[in-house]
Amino acid sequence: MLSYLYEALEGFRKEFTRERTWLLFVMVILGFIASNEMSGVTSFCRFWLLNDSGYNSFINFFRSTAWDLASLMKHWFVFVMSQKCTLISQGYIVTFGDHTYVPREGRRMPG
Repeated sequence: MLSYLYEALEGFRKEFTRERTWLLFVMVILGFIASNEMSGVTSFCRFWLLNDSGYNSFINFFRSTAWDLASLMKHWFVFVMSQKCTLISQGYIVTFGDHTYVPREGRRMPG
């Protein structure tokens, strides 16, 4: 599992112009996978045991020009399609996901 994860994340290296930015991307992905809470950047800092400078590094990562969201999403699409478990039905890509739905408590919120 770790070697698969390493190879998958290594494939995204070319999408980042700076090494540090790619390392922060890897930290974000691993934080999403392993953190037991999702309260924004703070949860990544708690998971990685970072201080204020680590928090600022994550904030700067999300505002950085060293990566492009459209390019990253295109690479993600290519990666997902290259996996052996992709299903195409009547010309449509079918994806399966496991997530937790947390209902909102507002009275007049759509959805």
